Amino acid sequence: MLLLTACVATPPTDPQVAQIKPQALGLQPVSIAPVPVNDFEIAEGLEPGGVAIIPAEAPNAERLRAAAGRHAVLPFGTGEGADARLLEALSSDRAVRVRAVVRDAEVETSLAAPGAHMALDATAAMLAASVLGIAPAAAAAALSGFAPVAGRGARRTLR
Repeated sequence: MLLLTACVATPPTDPQVAQIKPQALGLQPVSIAPVPVNDFEIAEGLEPGGVAIIPAEAPNAERLRAAAGRHAVLPFGTGEGADARLLEALSSDRAVRVRAVVRDAEVETSLAAPGAHMALDATAAMLAASVLGIAPAAAAAALSGFAPVAGRGARRTLR
């Protein structure tokens, strides 16, 4: 099984979910440029029985869905119909509390990393874990307390 998301395909022993948003880079979202990777080429890496995990609200979501072809597609996001749906992200300066529904199971977890984008990434990670047979509640528990590597997300005053 191979998992696919926005622009990353990984082997089944190392599922990953990656998506870079302008906000994560400290940029104002004016427009989102197309990813300089052919979605259809990425989908070619899906093995028989593979699953495509796609961001439901991404501008190229329909292209990704089409690229997955005959493979199962599991969208994640904030809207109705997503297989993993972020219901709530309560963020402070140092953490975010996540409430989501992953494949019909409502789960909650807290990350030691602030931001709604971290909550959405956690939601996608729990969906990827469920594809591998890990219960959403167990995935939520494993993510509890997740903290970014030193320096990531740090705020510094420049003078």
